[in-house]
Amino acid sequence: MRRAINELCTLLRWALARSGGAKFGRPKHLGRGLELGPNVQIGKGATIGRDVKIDGNVVLGEDVTLESGAMLLGSIEIGASTVVGRYTYVGSGPDGHVSIGRNVFINDFSKLGAMKNLTIEDHCIFAAFIQITDAEHGMDADQHIQYAPIRAEPVRIGEGVWLGSHVVVLKGTSIGPRSVVGAHSLVNADIDGDSVAFGIPARVRRTRSAYS
Repeated sequence: MRRAINELCTLLRWALARSGGAKFGRPKHLGRGLELGPNVQIGKGATIGRDVKIDGNVVLGEDVTLESGAMLLGSIEIGASTVVGRYTYVGSGPDGHVSIGRNVFINDFSKLGAMKNLTIEDHCIFAAFIQITDAEHGMDADQHIQYAPIRAEPVRIGEGVWLGSHVVVLKGTSIGPRSVVGAHSLVNADIDGDSVAFGIPARVRRTRSAYS
């Protein structure tokens, strides 16, 4: 009985969501409190938790999971079977774009933003409390930082990268495919593929071949 009621609630919420103009394939589950903008496109098979907000030019592939409290705002594209964890924010500025590949797992309480461009390739795994940004405030001495121009440079995270808990990735950086970045690291320079890096700032300590 409970399963039937949940399925009925999902169908009713799905109908309501589509009435606002969003293109929305049939979901597996929709929680309460979904806020959906008119330009959103969601592939079939989505699982969406409670109190999720999606607005802007957002395109989600099939079988995407957005857990409770997730927020997606701006110009965002997310590939099939990707998971966005609880209370995670993904957003872009007016001229920015976020592209997330297929089968990516972004854990809870993370923040990903782009004023220009953030690209995350397929099969990445991010632990909780990750922060990735392609922008920073200027620090000119003749004005308050609050009003200084924002400087942005694209960030790219390669296929199969694993970021540990509380990793921070700053503007203009690239992390090569299949690399691992240890918990609480600060990435402010490029990291080659198949590397194991950690520290503040993060530096390559060995290659993954050392574990073979």
